[in-house]
Amino acid sequence: MLAQIEALMLALRPEAQPVSAQKLCKRLQIRMSTLLRCLAYLGEQDMAGQAGLGWVHSEQQGERLLLSLTALGHATCASW
Repeated sequence: MLAQIEALMLALRPEAQPVSAQKLCKRLQIRMSTLLRCLAYLGEQDMAGQAGLGWVHSEQQGERLLLSLTALGHATCASW
C-alpha cells in the first residue's frame, strides 16, 4: 500500500483545485476501496479512534468526493 500512498500524494501535489476521487482512481489505476484505505491513513478525520496524518483533505460535494493536499501534505511531499 505504500506505493499507492506515494502515488496518491504525488498525483495531488501539482493540483491547484481539489480532484475527484473517481478521477484519481482512473489516473492511478486503483480501485476506490484502495483509495479509501489510503485516505483513512492520510486524511484529517479520525477512523475508529485513530487520527489520520492530516496530509489529505477530503470534502463531499453532492455525489463527488473531492481530495486535495493540506499544507502539511505539501510540506511532506517537498521533503521527499
